[in-house]
Amino acid sequence: MNYKLWIVAGALSASVPVLAQNAAPQSTPPDDFKILDHEVGVSGDFLYGNGYVQLPIHEALFRGSELQNDVGIGKFTTADRKSALYYGGTLSGSIGKTWYLDVSYSRGTTEGSLNQLGSLFNLDDSKSEFYKSDYKLSDEYYQMYGKYAFPQFSGTRFAAYLRLGATYSENSASVRYDVLGSVKGEFESKSNDYLGNIGLGSEYYIYRGDSFKVTTMIEGEAFGGLRTSSIEEKLSFGPQEFNGAMDQDSLVYGGLGRGVLRLVKTLGQEGRWKLNADVGFQGKYLINEFDSMGNSVGESGGQGNSRQNVHGTELLWGPYGRVGLSYSF
Repeated sequence: MNYKLWIVAGALSASVPVLAQNAAPQSTPPDDFKILDHEVGVSGDFLYGNGYVQLPIHEALFRGSELQNDVGIGKFTTADRKSALYYGGTLSGSIGKTWYLDVSYSRGTTEGSLNQLGSLFNLDDSKSEFYKSDYKLSDEYYQMYGKYAFPQFSGTRFAAYLRLGATYSENSASVRYDVLGSVKGEFESKSNDYLGNIGLGSEYYIYRGDSFKVTTMIEGEAFGGLRTSSIEEKLSFGPQEFNGAMDQDSLVYGGLGRGVLRLVKTLGQEGRWKLNADVGFQGKYLINEFDSMGNSVGESGGQGNSRQNVHGTELLWGPYGRVGLSYSF
């Protein structure tokens, strides 16, 4: 009897290596397997802009010539932005799924006529048949942003991130006007903005398939910094001609908001390439704390000169779009 048990035990012990060899192997990634954590991309950006810019027309004349209380001082004249196409490009990259960097450039130009020309000469603005004007506004923006995505939302439908950045812009305005056929003027302004930006953003996945995703994105930011301006003006009353020039630094600040629907299509079997498109709306509001040499009324009832802080504002809003291509590695 004992020899039979020895035979069975020996057979079982001999079969263990065979069973171990025939067992299903553990699932291990191939040698060339890589998690696609990093990304680089390029995109084209578009904004069909509307809004306005307020210009300190007559300010340089008041400071730089003998012409003083004969023209309107201490207020801004509004130049409308109408159907201006702003376009540019963005280079982007990420380290992992947490740190991102964007570098972008954009520019736009708009032309039109002033809608508050009469009030500069204490006349009725509604009598537009007596006023002729044309202007051209040009803007160029250079921006760099760093973005930190909060890791606690990784793997969920929701994502949130913090944006920090800097903006440098070059802005110019050129105005020509004619009042009653006898008063002619020119206004040339060039300014540079040096701004710091801070903002928050969120993203929510509406649909997430194997090769196609749809998300909504909402971003908001505040900005502030310094504007350096150089202004030259000319005004003629028949044979009389007045010229003025001024340089000034002023505080500018404001906010920007953007909401978009993003479509992402993964290309190829490896999923390294992605085509994305954004469609949405963007708005930007800016306040310029301008130090004006305005008119004041003295104790005797006569007019004099005094410095006053004037708030000029700018608004740019409209449909926003972006089309881009990215590569993961």
